[in-house]
Amino acid sequence: MQEKNKRISDVSNIKVQSVNSSSVLQVGDSYKLKPFSRALAVQREVAIFLGDEGNFNYNTFKEEIPLPEHESEETVKTTFINELETIKTENVYILSLAASSIFHVGSTEIIESEARIKHFRQLLKDDKS
Repeated sequence: MQEKNKRISDVSNIKVQSVNSSSVLQVGDSYKLKPFSRALAVQREVAIFLGDEGNFNYNTFKEEIPLPEHESEETVKTTFINELETIKTENVYILSLAASSIFHVGSTEIIESEARIKHFRQLLKDDKS
C-alpha cells in the first residue's frame, strides 16, 4: 500500500556520463541526502605545481551558511490532487553531476546540500607599460 500523497516514479532509461565531487545519483526513496564538497580551483597561465600548496583556511570555507528561518509550530494546510499515481519519463540524459548536486528518482524527506569552491587565477604580469 502506497503512503498518502506519494507517487511512483517510472523512468525507462537513465544515462549519466559522470558523477563526481560528492554528488548523488539516487534511484529509490531515501530519508536524508547530505552531499558536501569543498574545492580549490587554480587556473594558471603557466603550469607550475609545487605539490604542497593550498589549504581551506579561507573565509569561503569557514563562514556559516545562513538557513531560512521558519516557525516550527506554524501549521500550513495543504491539499494535493494527483490525477495520476505514476510520474512517467522515458529518457533522462545527464552529462555530469558535480559539486554536491543530486539527481533523484524517488522521494526524500530532507536534503542538505553544500558546495564551496574558491577560484584562483594566476596570470603572468604584462610588461608593456
